[in-house]
Amino acid sequence: MKLGLAFFASLGLLANVRTASAEPKSLCEARESVVFSCQTGKKILSVCLTAPTTIQYRFGVHGKRPELAYPPFGKEVESAFRFEAESRSAKGNITILQFTNSGVRYTVFRFTHTFEGNYAGVEVRDPNGSVARLSCRESSVVDNLWERLHSLNFAPVPSEEIIE
Repeated sequence: MKLGLAFFASLGLLANVRTASAEPKSLCEARESVVFSCQTGKKILSVCLTAPTTIQYRFGVHGKRPELAYPPFGKEVESAFRFEAESRSAKGNITILQFTNSGVRYTVFRFTHTFEGNYAGVEVRDPNGSVARLSCRESSVVDNLWERLHSLNFAPVPSEEIIE
């Protein structure tokens, strides 16, 4: 009897491992391209390419309506985003996508470096200057920022707003 319980318990553990590896990668729909996506705890941050030159930032829980979608669903905002890619050394770079919604500035960033490691997330700065930063779980990062956005005509991110 003990052997049977241990066997079924191990099957349960294997099922949990399979579920964990099948976590959703983005909030983008099947017809959209994933520009960027990652998990920040139980929530997902995604940037989706909805048309050849239209992107949308989404943040929320997979399977539910996003807590934040910018620009809002059904509304196009001309030049809503700014984009920057900057080399940090021969072995590193940072890629940034930024927008402002109701006075709050959101900066999605991806830093890669051969020796210092990689990290990504979103920095949120309110009009009073308070800053919050959500870090991505590195193993969950899907990064196509440069590949999808460098040829589009976004305004640059001002140098004083580039994350260190």
